[in-house]
Amino acid sequence: MVAPTMAISPLSLDGQRTSQRLRAVEEAEEMLCSQLGELEAEAVDQARAYHAQIKSLMHQLSQAQLLLQSPKYRL
Repeated sequence: MVAPTMAISPLSLDGQRTSQRLRAVEEAEEMLCSQLGELEAEAVDQARAYHAQIKSLMHQLSQAQLLLQSPKYRL
């Protein structure tokens, strides 16, 4: 007696392909989310650095204005 062969139906193949594509999409989404998180952290660091630089420049400008307003520099 010959064992019956199991034929894979086209629907089953489609389901497997869809499942593989879904896994690939989910992995890509995870990678993108990770990259986005890294970019957001970098952007926050840059914003903090720029803010500190602006504060420093404002302080320098304030000191320069005080110096120019002092009697020593008045005309």
